[in-house]
Amino acid sequence: MGRIHENHARRILATFTHIDQLLESVENLARPNPSPFSRERPDMSEKERKQLVSFVKRARERMLAAFDRLGIPRPEPGLSARRSVATSLLYAEIALAELDVATLRGYGPLDERTAAEIRELAEALSRVMQEGAALIRDR
Repeated sequence: MGRIHENHARRILATFTHIDQLLESVENLARPNPSPFSRERPDMSEKERKQLVSFVKRARERMLAAFDRLGIPRPEPGLSARRSVATSLLYAEIALAELDVATLRGYGPLDERTAAEIRELAEALSRVMQEGAALIRDR
């Protein structure tokens, strides 16, 4: 370890990792075509979006430069993106399996036609999640 104690380095790494997750949220919000399920409406101009992306890049560069100055090793990705995608899609399948008629009836009555439509929708979306998982398995 360079100029600082190992415990300090871990704390700085944890803080920078948290900040990076927040910056990732900023990047996602700066996308021109956000998810239709986003809580935020896309009310930024193209110029503002580009400036935010540039800002995020600069912030990350400064954090990495701080690692170098303080003698903290740069973090190495340890997780497989492929495995993280598979896990996320599996969680989505689980959420869809829990979108069953019995659970929904706990929120109030549901007629049979609507119940059948929801069941079919959940099954169809589950197949879509399985297709996504197959995309990363087939490589």
